[in-house]
Amino acid sequence: MKFTAWIRALAGRSRSEPPEDTGGPSSLLATQPPEETGQGEVGGLDFAAAIRAHQAWKGRLQAVVNGESNEQLRSTDVSPDDRCVLGQWLHGPGCQGFHGEPLLDTVRATHARFHLMAGAVLRAVEEGRPQDARQLLASDYQRASVQVQGKLAELFLHATGSERATP
Repeated sequence: MKFTAWIRALAGRSRSEPPEDTGGPSSLLATQPPEETGQGEVGGLDFAAAIRAHQAWKGRLQAVVNGESNEQLRSTDVSPDDRCVLGQWLHGPGCQGFHGEPLLDTVRATHARFHLMAGAVLRAVEEGRPQDARQLLASDYQRASVQVQGKLAELFLHATGSERATP
């Protein structure tokens, strides 16, 4: 799938209620963007890398829930939305070119929700509630993940003048 088609598919998916992600080969969440260098950077942010990083969280969280992770992920470290590259860009001077853009506020809000939901999954594990963590991972976290990826894709399309969300 070409980069622009992949971005448009993500943007379109965020505009509707996401279906359950089966994790199968046709899943957009499991699909990585094509390796087309330089196409995903706008305003100092590599949108493709930011989306990939947020896609990777599902696997990282699933490994923690299953007790298979070597990472020391803590809810107090993951819940704040200003610690990852995207969060630093959203809360820093990097996104100045988007000042006054309502979609930027939406991206900030969906990104904050994503980190709150990831933190909630980890908190459930920390409190010895793995079943609650699995439920959150499959529901609230899943929705937040689809939304942050889609809204990032929408912002990229808007910034590049390619706002049409469907091919």
